[in-house]
Amino acid sequence: CRTVSGPLSIKGDHSDIMYALNCGWLIFFAKDNQQVYDFNIVGLKVAEEVSLPVIIAYDGFFTSHQKKPMFVFENDDDVKGYLGEYKSKYSLFDPYNPITIGSYMNEPDLLNNKYQLNMAMEKARNLIVKELEDYSDISGRKYNVYSEYKTEDVIIFALGSAYDTAREAVDTLRESGKKAGAFTIHILRPFPSKEIAEICKNAEVIIVAERQDSYGSNGGNMSKEIKSAFYD
Repeated sequence: CRTVSGPLSIKGDHSDIMYALNCGWLIFFAKDNQQVYDFNIVGLKVAEEVSLPVIIAYDGFFTSHQKKPMFVFENDDDVKGYLGEYKSKYSLFDPYNPITIGSYMNEPDLLNNKYQLNMAMEKARNLIVKELEDYSDISGRKYNVYSEYKTEDVIIFALGSAYDTAREAVDTLRESGKKAGAFTIHILRPFPSKEIAEICKNAEVIIVAERQDSYGSNGGNMSKEIKSAFYD
């Protein structure tokens, strides 16, 4: 994730990934190098199952340029065994079942197509949880669609690499008697609204640490989506 011009910059804010929220892609967000590696494997499995493309997002510089110890599979067959053989329902290379991809649509085909996209995204919601659990069986690393840390009265939301920094801030605040906590999400699409509402249900203050803005709309995208989760 990098800044979108202008002005020209290559810093690691979240301008570009927020532009992608409504493209119909699954979006995972990794907070560190290990998650980048792991989410590329899990994300591919989910994408193939629901026939949607997937983005594995992570912070420019803060993650992409860091040197950190991480675990990788020594044997490629372990990954292949988890993913399984991909058998596409449709192929441009099947002369006995010719298809058209990217064709023009009018209503009602267009409406049906958009509805099918939404249904695929909703199917992915539960599938992501399942695949994260299955992946832990072969990797030993347990993931969920979110992470939380000592969430009580005052909660900081930080997306990406800033989450670990927020956890350090929480420890400092707690030393001074403040019941602070932090949480992040690892999936932007489909958005984990119910999980966020559950994490924050007893909080008095929620601070959303945005790293981009949705100009002219009174807040960044994460602020708006978290507010919406509370409202629903």
